[in-house]
Parts: sequence; structure tokens; C-alpha cells
Amino acid sequence: MTFPLAANRDLTYEVEQFFYRESQMLDDRRFRDWLALTTPDIDYRMPTQYDVGPREQARLPMTLHHLEEDRESLERRIIRLLSGRAWTDEPFMHVRRLLSNIVVVAADEDEVHTRCCFTVYRSKPTTGPETFVGRRDDVLVHGGDLGFLVRKRVITLDQSVVHYGTIPELL
Repeated sequence: MTFPLAANRDLTYEVEQFFYRESQMLDDRRFRDWLALTTPDIDYRMPTQYDVGPREQARLPMTLHHLEEDRESLERRIIRLLSGRAWTDEPFMHVRRLLSNIVVVAADEDEVHTRCCFTVYRSKPTTGPETFVGRRDDVLVHGGDLGFLVRKRVITLDQSVVHYGTIPELL
């Protein structure tokens, strides 16, 4: 759906502020607060990437995912992260999420479809720094304390090889 430029600016600003506050919650390890920003039917996934051309891509099997989560599995992940038993998070990591190129792709009275780029930097004393760069496609619905709730998130990393256990928790 198209909408006037002024409405687009206002909505884009609201979406940007929501994403910045969401990232700050995750950086501050306020995972339960972050979960409250999702809908009960959240679809949260990170498909694998293949470094092949279009012809080869068509012959590949169904898409595999590094992450394929719903609300229940996200809740379990958060409980584990906060328990101190998440080996990927011990010792404690310093994490920063940077978002850019935030665009409202489409919007109507029910949903707002967005796309943005991200960089996640984390530093762990035992392994050193790691950087993850990619794109996020989100579907937001109106609601919640910050104005929106995340209904769907598809995270696409730019790197095709990711060592399991190094995937940032909750991008």
C-alpha cells in the first residue's frame, strides 16, 4: 500500500524509535522485556545462505534455518540465557546491535512491513570479538508499550558459514 510522504515519514520515525529501543533492551540483556514486544504467534527465523548462482539455487533442497523459533521456543531460550547455563554466553559477552537503512516497505491499518540492515558486534574474553552483518525483514502490528509488536522476523546473515554456538542470541 502506498501512503503520503508525510505519513511515511511519521511512520518510519515511529518504527525507527521502536527498533532502537528494542535493540537497547537486547543489549542490556532485558530479554523478558524484549519478549513482551512480540506477538503470541511470532515467527522468528534465520534461514541459511548459499553461495551459489541463481540456477544452482533453484536445485537446492528446501531452505534450512539456523534459527526457526516460535513464542514457546523463544521463552525457553530466554530462560536458558538468564539461568547462567548458556555455554555460549559464559563468560558474559558485551554486545552492541546497530541498525541502519530502516525502511517501511508496506503498511496498512493492521501491519507494517519493514526492512533494515544490522551489525551485531560482541566481545567475549575467551574468544575475542565477533561481528555479524545482515538484513532483517519484519512484520509489525500496532500494540504494546512502545507502539508495535513483532509478528514476524526473518534474519538474513551476509555470511554463509556460521559456526553453531556463535550465532548471536536474539538478533
